[in-house]
Amino acid sequence: MNSASWAAACAALLLASAGIAGGVAGAEAPAALLGVTRLLVGGAALALLPGPRAVAQALRVMPFAPLAAAALALALFQWSYFEAVAASGAGVAALASAGSSPIAADAIECALGARRPGVGSIAAALLMAVALWLLSRTTPAGALALAALSGCAYAVYVAATRHLERQHAGDGFASTAIALLLASFVLLPPAFGSLHTLLEARMALVAAYLGFVATALPYALVVVALRRLAATRALLILLAQPLAALVASAWLLGEPLSAAVLGAAVAIACSIAVRTLPGVPSFRSSTC
Repeated sequence: MNSASWAAACAALLLASAGIAGGVAGAEAPAALLGVTRLLVGGAALALLPGPRAVAQALRVMPFAPLAAAALALALFQWSYFEAVAASGAGVAALASAGSSPIAADAIECALGARRPGVGSIAAALLMAVALWLLSRTTPAGALALAALSGCAYAVYVAATRHLERQHAGDGFASTAIALLLASFVLLPPAFGSLHTLLEARMALVAAYLGFVATALPYALVVVALRRLAATRALLILLAQPLAALVASAWLLGEPLSAAVLGAAVAIACSIAVRTLPGVPSFRSSTC
């Protein structure tokens, strides 16, 4: 793998720990609150890399539509993901979320690039569908729907961020920081009534971890990766996140690993292998 692929892989491992931190916070911590603290702290930390002046300059010249799409997608991702973690556990939520991301990314690239999926992409999508079906045998449909929604929202965020980065080379850190901060404002109203819980030591530590370690650092690595990788390729590497989350949730949180969950993990791993096999096209040039 090249340096961009390694950056995406490291980001995947750090992002995997977000669901674990949400599990440590407990079911009493609202999903909106976890999302706000993650976005606000992470966005503020990330904004320090380019500096406030660069962030302000980037905001003035950034196209509104992709920026708004990135912010809304991030807010939806954070809320639906942490709701799914509370309803189904960190491991299952990560698997279902990851299962929907590549499918949504393919649809987005197909719509934007006038391409249709090739053999590898279709096979991977079918394997992802098998994974979601296996998870549905032990997980409530509502929880899976929330996790799938989070995966789709994250795919929209990746596509919008890549569009911003291509239009403004070098502004990726600023645009990502702006998207994180704007997304935090979207989630602030539903989280407002629970902000006082951040005064508790455990929640303060969880918020700091989510913001700095599970958000600012991996999102910075994602910016680096997206400068050289296609959105679907980056999402493939980021699929290491659910596998890491599954192992960590079983080890640290004691979440059960049923046969259905393990089967879903195998299906996702096979999906990654299918997409990365040499000589198997993910897309064909064609009208979508």
